[in-house]
Amino acid sequence: MLFVYGTMLLTGLLSRLLHKDNIQTLLGTSVLSVVLWHFIVNGAVVFFGNGFGPLTPEALLFDIRLLVSTLVFSSIFYGVRSLFTQEQAEIIQLREYKHGRL
Repeated sequence: MLFVYGTMLLTGLLSRLLHKDNIQTLLGTSVLSVVLWHFIVNGAVVFFGNGFGPLTPEALLFDIRLLVSTLVFSSIFYGVRSLFTQEQAEIIQLREYKHGRL
């Protein structure tokens, strides 16, 4: 469990450091987080137990699904956030126009 939570913490820190508020870095960070997860967690399972190794078909299938779901989830949240940010900017601009500030 230490490796699972440690990888989640590392992913959170990396996304904080690398995210530059555009979709390309968000998707790149998503891929990086899944790759880190794949090697750290699966490597720990092999080292400490008798689980699937990082390059077995089972581990790869699980992590491919994890990658696809992470990319879809991140893209949806980025799109929704972008819509609300754009809408809020338009509302502020309308308010300023009504009050003669533009």
